[in-house]
Amino acid sequence: MNGNQWWIGAAGLAIALGCAGCAGREQPLPPVPEINQTMQTQGAAFAAALGKMPVRGTVLYPAVWAFYRTRPEKLVERVQTLGLNRIYLVLSSTDELHSESGEQLADLAGKATAAGVECELLLQQRDYVPRRSGNVFQRKFGVPRPLHEAAVQLVDFLSGPGARFSGVTVAAEIHLFTLASPELPSNALYLWSEKAYGAGRDNDILMRQLLADLKDFRQTLGAVHRFTVAVPEFYHDRAVRGDLGCGRISDFLEFSDFVMVIGTGSRPTDYADSVLEELKASGDRPGSVLMGVYLAAHSSENRVALRRRDWADFVRIVEYLRERAQVLPAFGGMAIAPWNSLELLWEK
Repeated sequence: MNGNQWWIGAAGLAIALGCAGCAGREQPLPPVPEINQTMQTQGAAFAAALGKMPVRGTVLYPAVWAFYRTRPEKLVERVQTLGLNRIYLVLSSTDELHSESGEQLADLAGKATAAGVECELLLQQRDYVPRRSGNVFQRKFGVPRPLHEAAVQLVDFLSGPGARFSGVTVAAEIHLFTLASPELPSNALYLWSEKAYGAGRDNDILMRQLLADLKDFRQTLGAVHRFTVAVPEFYHDRAVRGDLGCGRISDFLEFSDFVMVIGTGSRPTDYADSVLEELKASGDRPGSVLMGVYLAAHSSENRVALRRRDWADFVRIVEYLRERAQVLPAFGGMAIAPWNSLELLWEK
């Protein structure tokens, strides 16, 4: 679930047009296009493909939330039309929890909840590590444990009036912390590398630290709020093969309510195959594993993401993925990312 994937769609195109030539002053946002009859029909087909999965979610990134934040009812209407029942809203900074932005988040959660759509805040690990960039003051006096501090602030926010979020998700991204990565924490002693697998080596140590940090996050958050961990599919595979001493899906389920396994593969068969082992290994926890689906922005996108030709093709793909997964007891639903790619495809 890459945070760098943008646009376009109703939200993305509107922001791009609205920001052109608007340096120095805020421009009014264009209206959200109405849902026409074709989109209604397509939405019904998509909802049918999703079926009755308990979790039918989508992931919304900050750039697109900016388009909807003053009119969340429009977002909720679109999400509902597609048969989705959960919004994972990426929180890139806990600064968003305060003042007007915090009130807008609470407004979205309130309107969504009233319409039967749950909202969760999603934190990407890359955004909550000590930074090695910035000025000397920022590096010296920055928060030493940003993920822990985020959990502390979330407890206050989620307990406040009107904050009707149903839970928190953390996207585990320890594999991003390589020597070449701009996300590498300033206090990093170990580096992730394809050459650093094996007991006691860097990747193994980093995985153990990841589990410790996530357990601490859950303990700080408390059992009142639902907690989900999103992980790439290869963590479990590498642990099963003995390349890592931990990192199996059972390690994450030990302290979380759900684990969202982010699949990989441009073809539906490959994508489904990439998460089946985690589902099979979690049979003692019915409904606890979600399939994270990363939708390619274009059919020719040059990366390992799920490709599709058009809306009808994607509807068939979603139905196929559901049917492959739902025969296993651990399957609890699906989350499609990013919302703007889904929205763009729907509007074509």
